[in-house]
Amino acid sequence: MEKTLEMQWHVYDLDLNRALRQAITQIERKNYVFKKNPFLSDKDFIDNMKTTIKVYCEHRGLDSNHYLNNSRAPLLVSYEDEAYESYLSFCLVAYDVPKIGFFLDYQKQKYAGKENFVNLIEFIIYEYIKENSAFDLEARLNKICDWVEKQKATNLNKKGVKLKKIKYSEILKALYEGGLDVEKNPSLYINKHEEEIRDVFKYGLKGGFKNLSITGETKNAKGKTDILITQSDGTNIFVGEWKVWSGEKLLLEAITQVLNNGSANDSCLALIVLVKKKGFVDIVKKIKKIIPNHPQHKEFVKDRETYSFSYKFSRPTDKNNIVSLEVMAFHCDLKSAKPAKKGSSKKSNLKPNK
Repeated sequence: MEKTLEMQWHVYDLDLNRALRQAITQIERKNYVFKKNPFLSDKDFIDNMKTTIKVYCEHRGLDSNHYLNNSRAPLLVSYEDEAYESYLSFCLVAYDVPKIGFFLDYQKQKYAGKENFVNLIEFIIYEYIKENSAFDLEARLNKICDWVEKQKATNLNKKGVKLKKIKYSEILKALYEGGLDVEKNPSLYINKHEEEIRDVFKYGLKGGFKNLSITGETKNAKGKTDILITQSDGTNIFVGEWKVWSGEKLLLEAITQVLNNGSANDSCLALIVLVKKKGFVDIVKKIKKIIPNHPQHKEFVKDRETYSFSYKFSRPTDKNNIVSLEVMAFHCDLKSAKPAKKGSSKKSNLKPNK
């Protein structure tokens, strides 16, 4: 007797058989473009999906033929399934675009994993769909991004803008004090790799903000940011980048990178510049003169600390979206620091002393 899965069905559940059916429908309508692999045939694409279903059934002792031969038989994934994220991606590949928001709303309610669901959609699921979906890809990705932004805006309204501003100033204060500690204690950076020096700052922040998620080398918006701080509701409250002083051109490029690494709702950004001891004060003066040359610079706000400066910038893609950018400078003997580890996701920009 064939073994099948008996679960109560809801229209927005993870149904692998329906996902296959939706993909077949899209292909029958000729509504697809295999951008990643233009030589992939219709049959190969569907066969790959069928293989996924077969593997799912095999690992759970289910009869895959029952589902593949009965396209309307629901093949539901449990919300406690260890591979839930993979099957959520699988279902979104060809999901009806106008209903993606409703589908994600329901999935968020049912989600039983440990990760923040909004971040999961923004950074993991989004990338999977971008690489693997051939159906209305631009509209599909935009719909996912719209859902993420709506969730963040809703969370922000619940928490209140005041909380975000308070946390930003507290984080900047802790970050600046951590930088002073690094300056005073060479043991914190001597014989350490570049990413380990950044970790010194990260761990210092973790000690002072235990209720926040503080991660390094985290994907956000258009790239990876050195430190991303989020609240428990998934709202980003701080995006920070570390760079080593290497001249005007690279400083302006670093500012652009920070602005791009913040999403549309990330309005609190910081750039930390590490400078060699020699000529530190003169270099800081030069940094302050260079910053207004950036095309997105709006205004200098204030000297927050002796070597911490507050600015207002506009987004490169939206001149009406104004963000706060803090630029801090610290001096340490970078000659004693090691370059980035082999295989690091970022190239080292630590320069040896001449």
